[in-house]
Amino acid sequence: MAEGLARSLDIEAHSAGIRAGAGVNGDAVKVMREIEIDISDYRSKSIDQLAEQMNFETFNFIISLCSADAQDVCPNKNALVSDSENSPQVVPLNWNLEDPKGKSLEVYRRVRDEIKANLAGLIHGTSPLNNSSATKC
Repeated sequence: MAEGLARSLDIEAHSAGIRAGAGVNGDAVKVMREIEIDISDYRSKSIDQLAEQMNFETFNFIISLCSADAQDVCPNKNALVSDSENSPQVVPLNWNLEDPKGKSLEVYRRVRDEIKANLAGLIHGTSPLNNSSATKC
């Protein structure tokens, strides 16, 4: 959902998880279609697969969507950028969002809307760090 929302706002975005799944979650596809964003052709990628394709040091932000309950399994975003002196523009953030997998469509909608609000904050220069669900890593 995050990649689809970001791309709908003309933000170049790449999404990955701890491990690749079988595909994009059907409930995520449903709630994104409700706001006329089609993510049905997106594919699930692991952070390792994305690292093979991308140079994270060219990113402006590396954002994880891990809930407080999942912090022990979230990737270390600081480790993805090997030399912060050469890439000072990379800002690692964590948006403490509930994982909607296996939950109701209402949870998917709430998480979708929280991601959208945080992305709008990045675009408009209002840091998502001002909201209680975000932390700088």
